[in-house]
Amino acid sequence: MEILQLLYEKKVVVAFCLISFTLAYPMIEFENLATYGGISSLAVLVISLPCLIALYQEIGQQKTVRVLLVLGILTVVVEAVAVKTGLPYGKFSYSERMGYLLFDTVPPTIAFGYLPILLGSMAVAGKFKPEGRWRFTTLTAAINLLMDMVIDPAFVSNGFWAWENQGFYYGVPLVNFLGWALTGFTYANIYYQIVGGEIPLSPRITTSLLYILSLWTSYLLQKSLLFPGALGAVTLAILISEY
Repeated sequence: MEILQLLYEKKVVVAFCLISFTLAYPMIEFENLATYGGISSLAVLVISLPCLIALYQEIGQQKTVRVLLVLGILTVVVEAVAVKTGLPYGKFSYSERMGYLLFDTVPPTIAFGYLPILLGSMAVAGKFKPEGRWRFTTLTAAINLLMDMVIDPAFVSNGFWAWENQGFYYGVPLVNFLGWALTGFTYANIYYQIVGGEIPLSPRITTSLLYILSLWTSYLLQKSLLFPGALGAVTLAILISEY
């Protein structure tokens, strides 16, 4: 337990953020590696652990398992529907750079990639002390959408996924952002229902999100995608200062 607590010390988290920031360089240099997809899958799982462990410590085993099962499975299903039908994110497809594709459609690890972003957004929303369920879930959806404005351009540039009809925002269509707002709002409400309230989450829940932002902000800046890179840098600085 003491080792786990140490991993959430601010100086340790900042150190790992710096490591994540520097890892973008070798990731770019070896992006044509044959085993890239397998490495990506493993990285997603490892990066998600700090968030999931913190959630377990804060809401307990039973509720954590229910959140992971319900939201994890739902995330994969919604992504698969989007790939097949275009709803709610627009018609797009995953590449094998994300690792194994379930039914050649969606990587199951997407649940572990998305949940730290959603849960991190909830933790940030809670700092504003929104009154009531709807304010909490609406604010969570807005913050979740902000995170997507950083992450999606990076993933498109890296070739993790692509839309049939590229959009105005670094290849990302407007419908994707509407979809993120809708699903973020829906998932936050499901979480609220499972847990029995928002239960203000500590900054430790944002740990995985910090590592995600560190990695992809660095990637964006190195790829000269300056607006989402700057947005990521500002968001990262604010979250670290509030950690």
